[in-house]
Amino acid sequence: MEYENSLLKEFVENGNRKSFEELFKMTKPWLYRLIYTIVTDRDNTDEILQQTWVKVLDTAYRIDFNQGSINNYLYTIAKNNSFKFQNRNKQAIALKEKFKSKEATIVINDNSPHSDAELSESNLLLKEAIQKLDKKYQDIILLHYFSELEVNEISKMLNIPEGTIKTRLVRGRQQLKEILIKSDYLAYLGIQIVFGLIFSTHLLTQSN
Repeated sequence: MEYENSLLKEFVENGNRKSFEELFKMTKPWLYRLIYTIVTDRDNTDEILQQTWVKVLDTAYRIDFNQGSINNYLYTIAKNNSFKFQNRNKQAIALKEKFKSKEATIVINDNSPHSDAELSESNLLLKEAIQKLDKKYQDIILLHYFSELEVNEISKMLNIPEGTIKTRLVRGRQQLKEILIKSDYLAYLGIQIVFGLIFSTHLLTQSN
């Protein structure tokens, strides 16, 4: 049994508070990064993190602790809740950014040749593109690049061989690039922005 599964089982069946606290501390860093990457707001990230755990505990009686992974269950709930939130607020965010870009003077960051408006728009379009990925690639991309989990950790969570994870990372990046090209994302931001900021050297380096 996965260690995280045993912690939740101990809490659900025996009410062991320390087990739950340990589980929460173990999963919070990568789970928080995942949610925040999608919603980009700390207050809403905290709320969605709380909603995720409420859903897990509400349905804990149905979990087979000897099979599957509680980490995978947490990831799925958090991802779905985050994208639902993002989609509900997409129009409002777009209007807000459009207003800001018209009213504000473009400010050049000392460390970047791109305006805040460009980077904000790039984040929104990237999230939309990620939602269009095949699920098998979307999960790997989100867990590796946004939750910052290693290949072996993802392999354990999803019960998929490490070699398959590496292959899906490569194919997922390629599919994401194709989606961005079709959406005229590259034309809007320019090759340099996309490959300089989003497909950075870190993202393009495959773990061995």
